Amino acid sequence: MGVLKIDGTLTAGPPSACDSTFPGMVASTPLSTVGGGCNGKGYQVASGILAMMLNSPSAFVQMSEPNGTSGAAVTKANFLYLKSDAPISMRRTQDDGSGGNIIVTDPGFQGLVVMEFADINFLKKLELKGTSRIEYFVCGNQ
Repeated sequence: MGVLKIDGTLTAGPPSACDSTFPGMVASTPLSTVGGGCNGKGYQVASGILAMMLNSPSAFVQMSEPNGTSGAAVTKANFLYLKSDAPISMRRTQDDGSGGNIIVTDPGFQGLVVMEFADINFLKKLELKGTSRIEYFVCGNQ
């Protein structure tokens, strides 16, 4: 069994304390997974960090994890980390809790995506469209 742990703090506010901006408040919250706490969140299988050049501007391409190519390690992901350096679209298929599908399309994002999924609404399939360098990681209990 592996352990997924996110360390860090999300801080948003003025560029620095010495800048005389108004308002000068800063929002700060620690980063962690749901139910993971200080010790992290357990998982049974993981993809490892997968990096590739996505070159499909007009059609979605299914990623090898979760549940993509034969021999994929992750079939029921409950965590997704995805990073792109250019705008891409993401289509994800999740379980509806009774074996059916919920399909969600997120058009035109760029940068970092971190998502957790309930065990009953696990991520079944990840598809991406666009032209970008990407890296991603999924893990789960199956």
